Amino acid sequence: MAAELKVYENSGCTTETLIRYENTVLVPLTGASVIEAPNQGGGNAPPDELTLDFTYDSGDTEWDCQVTRKDGTSYIKTGITTNGNDVNYIIPGVSLTVADLNTSNSYQAKVYIGWNPGIIVAGNSSSAKHLWVKNIGDADGSDARIRILPDGDFTNTTNTPIRAINEGKYQLNTAIGTYNVKVKATTTKVDVSYEGGDPVEVDIVADGTTENELATGLWVVFNTGLAEDDEVDIYISDGKSRVQIASDNSGTPGTFGTSDVVFGNMDQNDTDSFWVKIVTQASDSPSGNPRHANLQARITTI
Repeated sequence: MAAELKVYENSGCTTETLIRYENTVLVPLTGASVIEAPNQGGGNAPPDELTLDFTYDSGDTEWDCQVTRKDGTSYIKTGITTNGNDVNYIIPGVSLTVADLNTSNSYQAKVYIGWNPGIIVAGNSSSAKHLWVKNIGDADGSDARIRILPDGDFTNTTNTPIRAINEGKYQLNTAIGTYNVKVKATTTKVDVSYEGGDPVEVDIVADGTTENELATGLWVVFNTGLAEDDEVDIYISDGKSRVQIASDNSGTPGTFGTSDVVFGNMDQNDTDSFWVKIVTQASDSPSGNPRHANLQARITTI
């Protein structure tokens, strides 16, 4: 028997799905959110992974978006507005805001639904988000708490050689600090320097899919089309520079900070709640990349 603490979107602790997005080509998205979907019984969008390819329809004033789901099915969503303000409904339960796009370019983004956790904001501080926890295990527990885990970000120095960092792998064992990554002449190798130290040569595959381990626990996906001297800095922090959490005081957040939110003892099926927000600075770069909370729900079995 064991206690198990899980995070939910709603007070009834029935909706686990959270959302984040990743801009992969020319930063098309400015916002993403899970919305209430009546045709799903009031719940949020089911877990999925959407690849969005935006193309301009020269015969219209709006854009088309090819939506490819995780299972490989694909369809075209027409009538996408790209003024940076309108809400576009891509699939039931998911709304996106698309940037002001250049009609001579094509764009791509990915939206992940159900990768817990995932509060979304790009380039500016988020509003406070109310979340719930429940002991879904088959035993009572003690010392239930929410804590902040390490997270990371990157800034491209030359072109855009990096598409994604695998947050699920680095958060547990990657050294906190700055990693410089520079592409070598062969473009199948990169030099990786940690905190200004001597570079280490690492073999890579740049196909837009393969996860390359550049240092212990630091897994990165590279785009195709790398060029010699393409360069990026990857910042791994303790998560406390941008993520803040607070206890719940009768439906309003307490004092936001970086310390654990402690719930104490929680019997089987007990629930509680907390708040989270992302705090970014005006100088944060790149503004189009996701800012999401890396949180851990912990409980000790009694």
